[in-house]
Amino acid sequence: RVKVPLAFETEPMILPTRRATLSASASLINTRMPNRTIEIGVSDLAPGNAQIALDLPEGWRAERNDHGFTVSAPTNLADGRYSIAASLDGQPAMSVSPIDHTHVGPTARCHRAEVTIGAWGVAIPDGKVGYIGSGNDRVGDWLREMGADVVAISDAEIDSDSALAEFDAIVIGIFAVRFRSGLLDAMPRLHRWTEAGGTLLTLYHRPWDNWDPNTVPPRRLEIGQPSLRWRVTDERADVTQIAEHPILSTPNPIGETEWLGWVKERGLYFAMRWDPAYRALLSMSDPGEEPHEGALLVADIGKGRHVHCALILHHQMEHLVPGAFRLLANFIAPRE
Repeated sequence: RVKVPLAFETEPMILPTRRATLSASASLINTRMPNRTIEIGVSDLAPGNAQIALDLPEGWRAERNDHGFTVSAPTNLADGRYSIAASLDGQPAMSVSPIDHTHVGPTARCHRAEVTIGAWGVAIPDGKVGYIGSGNDRVGDWLREMGADVVAISDAEIDSDSALAEFDAIVIGIFAVRFRSGLLDAMPRLHRWTEAGGTLLTLYHRPWDNWDPNTVPPRRLEIGQPSLRWRVTDERADVTQIAEHPILSTPNPIGETEWLGWVKERGLYFAMRWDPAYRALLSMSDPGEEPHEGALLVADIGKGRHVHCALILHHQMEHLVPGAFRLLANFIAPRE
């Protein structure tokens, strides 16, 4: 009898013996704030009865809770990056990210189950911040970790003048005008809120993210396309400040160091044309190309301010680039 090997209909995945999923791969401790604790959630343990522990930097402590661990850093924590890795039964634990698409066979990306903590000082402006996100970034979470008084704005609050009046600054996350229900229709209300004295920050959007240049921003602001023409892909490209403005000095002085260590790119979908009310603050370009000035625009709107940022701050935060946090803190500062 001849044995004929048969191929699997679906290729099997070989997974690590010890696995754990941590709630985030990166976290922040603002050394200018008193808090020195972070929460690390733990799930998907395999084997299920394994004993989990965290490998901590010297002087750090961890207490087990219902969801994972509360980790405390020393009060005199020095600025820098710190790593906390998980182990199961004394052996390194791995984190597994499944990849399953119709055009490729199922596979998984495996890496050490660990969290990197960035520790440095960020001055946070006074005021209550509202965040309107759509699940495409974690800017609201990062604002909270920075120590800002931030609240996720609900659909009902978007439609309420009295609810919006509670906020000093409102941040609209990337692509949110397209993906957040009700936000497009609420833009006139947000314009009135801005004119009454609020600081409105819009993070980068693509032209097809419901971004009507005449109705979404408080004053006309047209996003450039195609992206390849209106972006800076060199993450080390020189950044030149071309105008003085408080959002580049208060509450955090912004200088050359804020542009170091960026990952992937500077930004994309820069503005190509804008109303004279806006001032371009930065100039940058890829090598051999003409400089762009549409990465960061700011306008006084009535008693308030609109800041439009096409820099990919959310991506830099995930990679713990200190300058991104200081820039974001300045962008939500109230107009004086």
